[in-house]
Amino acid sequence: MSRFGILGGGFGLYGYLPAVQSLGFKPLLPLRYRELVLRRSEIEHLNSSIEYYEDETELIRDAEYIVVARTPFHQYDLIENHHDLLSEKKYVFLEKPLADGSLHYSQVLKRLDENKIKFSVGYLFRYTVWYRNLLSTLSSKSDKFQIVWRIPKVNSPWKNDSSLGGGTLKFYGIHLICLLLDIGILEKNIGTYEDDSSFQIITSDGLSLEFRGLLVNQNPNFKVANQVNGEVIFSDSTPFGPKPQLGNPDPRVNFIRQYISDELSSEHDFKAKIIIEQKLNSLISRPINLATLNPLLK
Repeated sequence: MSRFGILGGGFGLYGYLPAVQSLGFKPLLPLRYRELVLRRSEIEHLNSSIEYYEDETELIRDAEYIVVARTPFHQYDLIENHHDLLSEKKYVFLEKPLADGSLHYSQVLKRLDENKIKFSVGYLFRYTVWYRNLLSTLSSKSDKFQIVWRIPKVNSPWKNDSSLGGGTLKFYGIHLICLLLDIGILEKNIGTYEDDSSFQIITSDGLSLEFRGLLVNQNPNFKVANQVNGEVIFSDSTPFGPKPQLGNPDPRVNFIRQYISDELSSEHDFKAKIIIEQKLNSLISRPINLATLNPLLK
């Protein structure tokens, strides 16, 4: 049984742990996570399948695969201090954003590149039905699409602070920006960031795509709509479907399972992944006019 290390006591546990275990891997966790696992009713039944380690470095050394689901700074710190061990892994799954700021982001990419680390970043929007539906309609030249994400404020201060790698653009909107880079829309067209919570892309054909992120205390919602014909492509409490009731599995587990399976069953150009992340780092570093980035985007 292949051994899969999980570093991250939040999303790493309620998101990655059940996905990794259901795919037939042996989960390896730091010993300090045991209490967290037993405290969560949706994953406590997985405790007997987990191998715990007191020494995190030993865990990294023993694992064949690793997922890092920590704060942007702690993800940077781990890669900076253990890039030699990570280079020996069959695959390393990272979370977005890669680091807390532009300089650390660049350093992470340098380490990934220099050490030839096989990696991927978990942009899970690509596995949603609404995203596939949106892609199928982006060829309509005169349409104007708007995505409004009413994001519930959370108790993790860094997630609400753009200087720490959080915020509505760097932590949430980054999903969409990366996918637009993936499909080439940002390669060919210009747009603007009005502030650190919104952006708009207008193509040369007249297609418009606008994103607005709002941190709210109540009534969270994610809505994708065509403003020309009024069609609502998707609307729910989260981009991944209804928010789970306490004790129920997170809906993202299924997306993570598909994501891991896809990454491990496909050939990848890791240099291309580096280039995408370099562009992404440039785009989210500060409010800017994307037109000034044409040399970087080519």
